Amino acid sequence: MNYLVRALLLIASCAALSLAVHADNTSVPVAKHVVDLGELPSGRPAKITLWFPEGKCASNQPHCLAESAITDRTLVFSHGAMGAADNYNWLGEAMAAAGYIVVGINHYGESWLYGQDTQDVRATAMVWQRPTDISDIYTALSNRELFQKSVNWSNIIALGHSSGGQTVAMLAGVQYDLLNMMDFCKTPAAAQDHSCDYGIRNSPAPGESFLKKFGGNYADSRVKKIILLDATLGYGASPQSLANVKLPVLVVGAQHNDFLPWENHGARYIKGFLNAKSFLLSGQEGHFTFLDSCNNDIRVMGVSLCQDRAGVDRVATHASLIPIIREFVAEDNIVIDASQKFVERERTVIKMEAITQVLMYTPRWVFGLLAGLVILGLTQVRTRKIPVQVAFIMPVAMMLMSLIGTLMDLGFNGVVILCWLLGASSATLIFTKLLSNNSASYDQVTRKLLLQGSWIPLCVILTIFCVRYALGMALGMKLDIVQKFYFAPGFSLILGSLSGYFIAQGVRYLNLVRSRDLVAAV
Repeated sequence: MNYLVRALLLIASCAALSLAVHADNTSVPVAKHVVDLGELPSGRPAKITLWFPEGKCASNQPHCLAESAITDRTLVFSHGAMGAADNYNWLGEAMAAAGYIVVGINHYGESWLYGQDTQDVRATAMVWQRPTDISDIYTALSNRELFQKSVNWSNIIALGHSSGGQTVAMLAGVQYDLLNMMDFCKTPAAAQDHSCDYGIRNSPAPGESFLKKFGGNYADSRVKKIILLDATLGYGASPQSLANVKLPVLVVGAQHNDFLPWENHGARYIKGFLNAKSFLLSGQEGHFTFLDSCNNDIRVMGVSLCQDRAGVDRVATHASLIPIIREFVAEDNIVIDASQKFVERERTVIKMEAITQVLMYTPRWVFGLLAGLVILGLTQVRTRKIPVQVAFIMPVAMMLMSLIGTLMDLGFNGVVILCWLLGASSATLIFTKLLSNNSASYDQVTRKLLLQGSWIPLCVILTIFCVRYALGMALGMKLDIVQKFYFAPGFSLILGSLSGYFIAQGVRYLNLVRSRDLVAAV
């Protein structure tokens, strides 16, 4: 009777096995961390400023991403000359609040983050160092586990202000002709252009090595989209290199610029790029309006860093730019690449937080069922004598459990049924030949079977449970594999094949009883 009760419970419980995973999409705070990546292959130190949507992790996780964080792409920001990423909190925080990871670059030699004694205005002329910094930093990030979640560092949306705008243009493949720039800075059109005051105007001709580095191609294929905020050196960009850029581009500028005349820079970028959008501030906004609000009296080339011209509200200007930038970033117009490491992690590891949720939301009765199945399997380990009718309960119960459960999970359709029957019949034939007749004997007088103990039934029972659990988990989490054409047939075939072991046992018992009854009749 105990066998019958257990078998019926087994059928009813396993047929209803299903899992549900719930997601919490509540809003999250924005975190800002400075991370020291050490020395890059170029020998330059690298400190980055990270803005990201913050989640809740264990105390030993220094950078914890929210569940809602966007991880298939990241944003990188390059600051203006002699600045730092920390001067652009308005942008970093706004994009992180939208779910993005923002990597603020602090270029050594210019950024005050490394200490004022490291700053040297001559570093602004070594333009090749900036795109190289970004490429090296992203390679370093791809080789470390910065967050508790996998992040795809192979898809970069690059933003930059002033020299940073020129930097991200170089990452897209734009090249600059220094000799043409020096000639331009001697013309009347450059009289009010402060970019020429960074060692370009009236400077001696540089050497061949310097020219080659300055005008090199520093394109990074990981960059998928660029945003130029009042970018400099528009007059020095090679027209051919601009035309060769096929990436989506957004050029933002100030029409009445007090530092970089729009017609010398932004307008030239707009004209040269083939796939560019633009947004032009038409009031009295200036070059430094793109920086965070500040209160100091610093002036750069005579232009105030913090004081905007009359009628300009810096905070309001930032608020007007944020939706423009967000919309451009969110546009689905890039090809998503996946780095090999990212693909491997995604294929072989279901994120720990997802596994935790699966276990949390697994009904308690499932674990009770597992305990019952283990006990049931252990009863098969000892040698026992049972009535013939009881011996058939296990094969019938396991067959029905498998078939009913498969149909409930995968649907009642011809392909599922056919694959299950194919697996069951094939496995039955194989196991019928493999199972030894010496492991069972039949006593016709008592009409009982003497069954030798074995660990195999327990192993098969646990395998069926694990397969059913994996099936329920995949369906509950709505994994991509569920939509594959081979998913339902594959699971049907596996479950049918496992059932074949118990069907073969039933066939063996039936043959044994029939053969003994036939001998007795003769």
